[in-house]
Amino acid sequence: MEAQISQILVYLIGAFVLGLVAALAKLWHDFYAHKLHVAERYMNSEDAEEIKQDLRALRDVVYRVADKLEVPVFSERYRN
Repeated sequence: MEAQISQILVYLIGAFVLGLVAALAKLWHDFYAHKLHVAERYMNSEDAEEIKQDLRALRDVVYRVADKLEVPVFSERYRN
């Protein structure tokens, strides 16, 4: 009787360990799939280029304001 109970416990523990390993493998796969999705969708090169252009336009405005206020700036390309 004790042999049967211990054999059933061994099978149940084995099934639990196998299920745990399968669940961890699935979570690992889903994590990397989500990581790839985020990398592809949230910041692509077109968005980065648009942000760069906006920052350059803002820098140009700041240089022009500094020129009108006669504040010395490192770039002299906006000087009249």
